[in-house]
Amino acid sequence: MKGIPASDGVAIGPVFIWEDKDPVVDKKPIHDTKKALEKLDQAVEDSKNQTEENTRKSSSKLRRK
Repeated sequence: MKGIPASDGVAIGPVFIWEDKDPVVDKKPIHDTKKALEKLDQAVEDSKNQTEENTRKSSSKLRRK
């Protein structure tokens, strides 16, 4: 692994490895459009909730330092 140091010294902590690749999307016919849209709406709502929770956790950690 190679990185760009922001400052001299040693850093200890978890590593996040970014893999830049296209997502796999299954292409199949949708027979129940209403159900598919409800599923999409729920996925969007879940994503918003996860993002908000991650923001709260990150903000909380930054305030403690």
